[in-house]
Amino acid sequence: MFRKFSFLLMTALFICALPSAQANPFTVDSVTIPAKSESAPVAIATGTASDEAAAAQPGTEEPSLIKDLSRIYRTLGPWKGQRNATRPENAKEHHLKNYDNLEIDIDGDNYCGQFAMSTLLNGMGIETDPQKVYQESNPRGIFTAPPTIAEYLRANGIDARMKNRAGLKDITRRIDEGKPVIVLVESSGGVPHWVCITGYDTDDRGNVVSLRMRDSYWGTDGPHTMPIDKFMTSWNKPFGNSVLGGLVSYSNVLIDNNGTCEPTSTPYPGTFETATEDNMASGINDVVNGWNNRSVSQTIGGATKLVLGLPGAIVGVASNFARNSGKNMSNWGQERWNQGGFWNRVSGGAAIVGGNIASSAGSAGKAVADLWSSGASLIGQGAKRLRSIFS
Repeated sequence: MFRKFSFLLMTALFICALPSAQANPFTVDSVTIPAKSESAPVAIATGTASDEAAAAQPGTEEPSLIKDLSRIYRTLGPWKGQRNATRPENAKEHHLKNYDNLEIDIDGDNYCGQFAMSTLLNGMGIETDPQKVYQESNPRGIFTAPPTIAEYLRANGIDARMKNRAGLKDITRRIDEGKPVIVLVESSGGVPHWVCITGYDTDDRGNVVSLRMRDSYWGTDGPHTMPIDKFMTSWNKPFGNSVLGGLVSYSNVLIDNNGTCEPTSTPYPGTFETATEDNMASGINDVVNGWNNRSVSQTIGGATKLVLGLPGAIVGVASNFARNSGKNMSNWGQERWNQGGFWNRVSGGAAIVGGNIASSAGSAGKAVADLWSSGASLIGQGAKRLRSIFS
């Protein structure tokens, strides 16, 4: 019931962009994905090419926003990627101690956000029952929103902050300080997946060649080592080359770890750049989790986010589509211009100008949507605290 509710709600929010996304004449990765079987996602970061080939089972499905939403608003199911615990040969280790052997048991199919949070909390010396983390933050196994991760960690004594478009240095700096971080990557088939980064490896010149992590997709019983090129690709596009991935602003999402603190709450756990996405995703989390845990204030807070944030979501999705389409149009125009010739220059120049206008309009529209969504999020967060105020 709850997954169906979440899925139908998100579908309603994004359905206005579906016809235009499918009709885009400028076919690029941001709006078109290769068909994949829903029942067997492809692991993108396995140990060998043969492992990847064995995991892949090509299908004949067309790109679909509805299928994208269905994939992320349900558990990953029993599928598992191939865990690789071997670091590159002759690489220097920068691994946090004791994380490789942490025993984290999340009951259910694959609650990746809760596994990552349990790893970070226990590794930082905050003893946590993984079942409690799961029950409090995602008992229905849907997609855990980035602000939900940051908010839960802060409530349990970790000074966590969400960042969008973070850099590799943000990760390595924290590891050097002895602090693991959580990032959002693509696990398979356009499904976003939370992992806890616990180390990295460098070559003889000091370049990062791989990252060490604990997660519930590549193996709950030990660490997974991911080559840096595969990590950067999956981190940059946590929704893969999907229709949905072209309509949201999540890229290089990092839940930064500033160390331990007194358990606290925050009125705004997300970022302004992704306020539209954060508000709607965390609103769904609050409604589902609040209803499941019989928390009236959390349910009301989540519903407030969704209702008040709906105009911002519609504008934000449309703006992202306009911005991405404009960039694609401009790139197409540049290619025509470079080919030379009168008609190529005319059509290419027109496409460049039109694409830049559309991209600029989309960026402006997204800023307006994020401003609106920020207000909705603040009001919703305030509603969630009504119970603590009057208790």
